[in-house]
Amino acid sequence: MRRRRNPDREKRASGYKVGANRRSRPKRLERKPRLSIVNAGGKVQSNKLNKYHSIMRINRSLLAMSFITILLLPCCTQKDKTSSMEMLNKSVVIKWLKEINKDNFELLFDELWTPDCKQYFNSSKVPLEYDDFKKMIFNMYEEYPVISHEIHDIIAKDDMVIARFSARVTHDRLMFGAPASGKELYWSAIAIFQLEDGKIKNRWEMTDLLGMYQQLGMELKLPEEE
Repeated sequence: MRRRRNPDREKRASGYKVGANRRSRPKRLERKPRLSIVNAGGKVQSNKLNKYHSIMRINRSLLAMSFITILLLPCCTQKDKTSSMEMLNKSVVIKWLKEINKDNFELLFDELWTPDCKQYFNSSKVPLEYDDFKKMIFNMYEEYPVISHEIHDIIAKDDMVIARFSARVTHDRLMFGAPASGKELYWSAIAIFQLEDGKIKNRWEMTDLLGMYQQLGMELKLPEEE
């Protein structure tokens, strides 16, 4: 025997209200769409798998940033080390030019110059070594006890320091055959210093000797033809 169909029961099961307008439809709960990732095979991956892949992408980004930091760190450290060395070399040259005088030049010379240092001047083809240069400074201060230096420019690069400076003395005695005039003599120079372990090893200096000679009243003349 067949069971008789009950339309009201079917309507209640489907969400309709009995006696309501037939055209009205049941309200269904809207579900939020799931975020999904389609893999290379065209299959949709689950949310848990999506979350796993997101974490993996973040970890890979962090790993890449850490790797780049490790690569750049030695370069930054080397740059800081070079900058510190250049500042030290510059301070050595400044100390030599600004603090040297008749009373302390021997101590300052031993402190700031290497034993195998060499001095190259534009007035001589042969460089002066440690003892010869020290003797030259001694004779210079014997003749002129007060010599003042002024630094105009100074640049440091790696183990080299370039300085443009000037010196002043009072012409109160015989100098290069010129009698004392009481005037202040001035000359300029450019020097390149090479340093090693915080001490000056080599120096190349170009001094304006012609300008100093002119201040003494000397003239530059060509040799007379025979």
